[in-house]
Amino acid sequence: MIRVYVYCEGDTEYTFVKNKLSEYLELHDIKLDVATNSRSGSHCHGVSSYASIKREIQHVCHEHPNEYVTTMLDFYGFPFSDFTDKDITIKKCDVIEKQIEEDLKCKNCLFHFDLCEFEAILFSDPAQFSRIDPKAKCKVEEIREQYPNPEDINSSYAHCPSRRLESIIEGYSKIIDSRILYSHLDLDKVREQCPHFNQWMTRICALKEKPIY
Repeated sequence: MIRVYVYCEGDTEYTFVKNKLSEYLELHDIKLDVATNSRSGSHCHGVSSYASIKREIQHVCHEHPNEYVTTMLDFYGFPFSDFTDKDITIKKCDVIEKQIEEDLKCKNCLFHFDLCEFEAILFSDPAQFSRIDPKAKCKVEEIREQYPNPEDINSSYAHCPSRRLESIIEGYSKIIDSRILYSHLDLDKVREQCPHFNQWMTRICALKEKPIY
């Protein structure tokens, strides 16, 4: 079984990897572990600058030279002072991921952005929102139908996925409510609707065919 360390942006991503994604990928013979921050000993809590995140990811890659390292960081709001062209599209996201991988110079790193943030994948199954608010399902469906796929839900700062949910659901908690929602998600269904997330899963699953050592 191939082991992959995931460097997460925050608590929501951390619990998703630990409680949901690890189970799913274990069925594909991939063992996931959450990478820790070398300074705090915990997982990452937001991204202050590209330089700091670069050091952290390189540290994790060098700590685990015989395992792969990937990331789960929001493309939305990421500091792009070192890179150009940050418009949120899958094509541009792919380009910047590749640029960062080249800049990191770590052969065991698969750099990944959530497009545009983690909460986008929750829109893959609007029916699940009835679990936290009976009125939310229809409102989420209305939003979802306006876009080709959940990863495209991001027309402005006020309309990124997490802020849309906060406006729809009174008292919405990114950690508690998202855990309820993602625990019931069918990740194969998410992959069908979210092309960038699917691309990430495909890359990770392919690692068992090319061990580093």
